[in-house]
Amino acid sequence: MRVELLGPLRITGEDGEEIPVPAGRQRALLARLALEPGKHVTADALIDALWPGAEPANAPGALHTQLSRLRRVLGDRVVHGPGGYRLTRVETDVEEFERIAAQAESASREDSPSAVRDLAERALALWRGPALADLDRHGLADAAAVRLAVRREAVAALHVE
Repeated sequence: MRVELLGPLRITGEDGEEIPVPAGRQRALLARLALEPGKHVTADALIDALWPGAEPANAPGALHTQLSRLRRVLGDRVVHGPGGYRLTRVETDVEEFERIAAQAESASREDSPSAVRDLAERALALWRGPALADLDRHGLADAAAVRLAVRREAVAALHVE
């Protein structure tokens, strides 16, 4: 399964078919987990992402409801562990972008202009619009979108050089 965040949120299955993206808070929950694939995200961090500054009275219960709904789409790819919740067996375009961008940066230090150009083009081709484009962004999502936009500009500058 692949979650794409470099543009509007999109999920594709292993067969390449697009999977309908959940609505509302489940989208924000999916994005927050996908921004740190394979890493545990605490319940508090997820609550902050879903209800910034205005959490409901029973925030842990409301989070559990949202996680249950997200599991209907992703199945056992949303797991709970001692550090919180995480996605497993999910690839993201952010991970791929970061990997290719690092390769381009490495090639630039090795003075390999054609490799830099090719790698930078591959990294930039992953973008389908602004990161997290169709989410109501706030807090961490805003910070992530800004961080990714800065990385995109750095890779674009490598490409131009």
